[in-house]
Amino acid sequence: MALDETETETSKRINNEAAMLHVNGEGNTAKNRYRAALEANPQNGSAHNNLGFLLAQEGDIDGAIECYETALQIDPGNTTCLGNLASARAVQGDLREGMRLLDQAVALAPDDALSWDNLGKLALAAGELDRSEKALHRAFEISRNSAHLTRLGTVVAVRGRLGEAARLLEAASATAPGDAETWRQLGVVRFARQDFGSAQDALDTAIRLEPDDPETLRHLYLTQLARRKTVEAEATLNRLIDAAPESAAPRIDLAILRLEQGAYDTAVEILATAASMADADDRAQFYHGLALVLSGNNDAGQSVLQAVATAGGKYAQKALQQLEDLDAA
Repeated sequence: MALDETETETSKRINNEAAMLHVNGEGNTAKNRYRAALEANPQNGSAHNNLGFLLAQEGDIDGAIECYETALQIDPGNTTCLGNLASARAVQGDLREGMRLLDQAVALAPDDALSWDNLGKLALAAGELDRSEKALHRAFEISRNSAHLTRLGTVVAVRGRLGEAARLLEAASATAPGDAETWRQLGVVRFARQDFGSAQDALDTAIRLEPDDPETLRHLYLTQLARRKTVEAEATLNRLIDAAPESAAPRIDLAILRLEQGAYDTAVEILATAASMADADDRAQFYHGLALVLSGNNDAGQSVLQAVATAGGKYAQKALQQLEDLDAA
């Protein structure tokens, strides 16, 4: 039997209340109200979609997908829900399915800039650069939104057209001067073009906007190093260590600076910590072994280098060459 108007309107009202709670950060209460809206009317596709979005924010991707699929059974043409389901599938690692869903969305609503933008992002993640560029170009063509232009510039840069990418990102930064991501990407592109002074200008702006962003700090450090501003580079590395305390990479970089300065014992201490961290790779082990050798602990250093050479990772050949050099000395 069809639901009467009172039940339908009640469900809409509760869903709207839940959405306001959701926006205001009251997730648990919003979740209960979304479910109340669905008790009043199980055919409320908007409530299913909204509940799915909240569950996705909480990390319950399976629960979110179930909600999105139910919403799409009720309203197959809901492009917002298609986009949400595509994002959830992408989080699960199924980029192909995500792109398929977004293809449906842009077919249903060819002037929906958000769907084109999401398609461009997933295509970039999947390595389909031509598809990504076309989708992002379409998104910007529709919306003239600087965020779409920034992503387009990023894809163009990945495709090796650095001059064009710089022009796109400069245009985006002029339109949205408060967007840290645009300035960061512009700095990265300028660095790739070896325009180090202008790269630092862009990255300095990005850091002023987002002072603790690890990726920006990393590129700022590399730029300062390329400009031979060692003191500034070291200060940036220390900021990066504070901003990303669980990352081994900035500690390895700091230790390499110490090695270049002849502070071998200090480098050994830093690298011992870095090599024990969860995200450490054979780069940390290689430099740890090298630092041990340089600090006078030859046997321990060679043992570490031998382990790196035997493991066959990215630094295996370097470790093998270092051992041969030690034998020849």
